Amino acid sequence: MLKKNKKLLKRVGIVGVILLICLGLWYYGTSLSTVQDTTVSEDRFTTSLYSYVDGEDVSGLEYIEVYLAKSTATFDDWADIKSIATKFTMDTRKLAEDISLDLSGETYVWLKLCPSGYGSGVFNEDWKLLTNPSNVARSYFVSDDPTDLNFNILDEDLSVITVASHQTDGNYTIVFDVPHYTTTAAQLHVGTGWEMSSSDFDELSASQQLVYYDEAPWASFNPLYVPTDDAMTTYPRYDIEYYTDCPAFKFIFNATASSVNFTLDADVDAVLIADGVNIYVVFHDPLTFTSGIQSLGFEIEYPSDVELSDVDFGRATVTKGASLAPTSFTKISDIAT
Repeated sequence: MLKKNKKLLKRVGIVGVILLICLGLWYYGTSLSTVQDTTVSEDRFTTSLYSYVDGEDVSGLEYIEVYLAKSTATFDDWADIKSIATKFTMDTRKLAEDISLDLSGETYVWLKLCPSGYGSGVFNEDWKLLTNPSNVARSYFVSDDPTDLNFNILDEDLSVITVASHQTDGNYTIVFDVPHYTTTAAQLHVGTGWEMSSSDFDELSASQQLVYYDEAPWASFNPLYVPTDDAMTTYPRYDIEYYTDCPAFKFIFNATASSVNFTLDADVDAVLIADGVNIYVVFHDPLTFTSGIQSLGFEIEYPSDVELSDVDFGRATVTKGASLAPTSFTKISDIAT
């Protein structure tokens, strides 16, 4: 049985820093999906893109593709609206700062942010739908995945548990963080098109450069939307329906997981999905790390014939059809051992 348990919020025994950072886990809330109409243009639709965590304007670095409805297209339901290959055609692909279009008279317009193969290659590809768009200046956030997630599970005594064959009922906390010194140079927000040029970066002292190697100030795991992965037959109404590619923890058991009693802290904005031998904790708010190590509290009660085998972190493709069960899971990180 899967549920959320408000009593967990009162649990004690976790050090103060972990309790405090719980509150900042998803502090940006719904801003990823919010279109910000910043200024009204006189007669054109224009765009800007901003790095999600640090807010850097990357409009001169990242591209947007604009898809307009074909003249012969008809739209009777949500299935028609998300049929981009058959109902729409790409009108333009330009740097975000160069987008300038007259969208008056359009009913549906799709924007593909940071299309693969163009721009820096740092930010995630994402899709946004405009309905009856106006000629305004619109701004969107784009996200940059950390290169890894370092995580472990603590018991109430703050001891690291052994995951394999774990079968002890109780309250636990996942603590997780991103690398603070990346070895992936291409991930650095430095170079051509960035506010920090390569030449300026080279002039910094080694200690001044450390902030750019630390992934926490600029990287986050954000939920994304891919229309072709969307199996919804009606227009999205709920948070989990807005996204198809979500960060998730995957708990792997030795037997069917539906009989495991698994509960989350009440303020955790996530969805629990039991599928076969797996339980997924699927997030539809961004995971950010500017406030330091993050944590997630949960309680688990095992049936006598079920035990935990492994825990992974990655991205789950949630198609949102007849079942919320992920159609695929791309592992990013193993639990620390």
